[in-house]
Amino acid sequence: MAGLVDSEEVLKAVAKRLDDDATLMALVHAVQYGGRRDEGRGRHTNPYVTVTDGVVLAGDHLPLELHTIQLTISADNVAGSKLPDEAKLGDVKSRVHTLLDDHRPTVTGAKAAGGMLCRLATGALFDPEEPREHYCAMRWELTLLPS
Repeated sequence: MAGLVDSEEVLKAVAKRLDDDATLMALVHAVQYGGRRDEGRGRHTNPYVTVTDGVVLAGDHLPLELHTIQLTISADNVAGSKLPDEAKLGDVKSRVHTLLDDHRPTVTGAKAAGGMLCRLATGALFDPEEPREHYCAMRWELTLLPS
């Protein structure tokens, strides 16, 4: 089997797809890939999308790789409350789904990519470390044929 496709290249390709969309960028402050969304920068400005890698499945008997991509969409609470801004989270999540569903990104180190598939999309979740915001999580799968 050829070497594994670099996960960093997968994240770059997915983040580029999101970052290049004017409609999504009108809804969010930024799209970041890799690492923690606030690493080295202090508090981020919401709404915000973070793209991180998950599990890569590959084997000697299969010429394909299955990459898992995790997206986190953060938004401030409704003004003056501790309630999630469901409308904002929903708008961003819907646009991300439209952009990535069955998308076949060009990934350095891969001959071909299958269409992306959403395996999980949560509703608003609360993180006690960030009491001023809620977030949604999305888990996507991408099948690649390495070069």
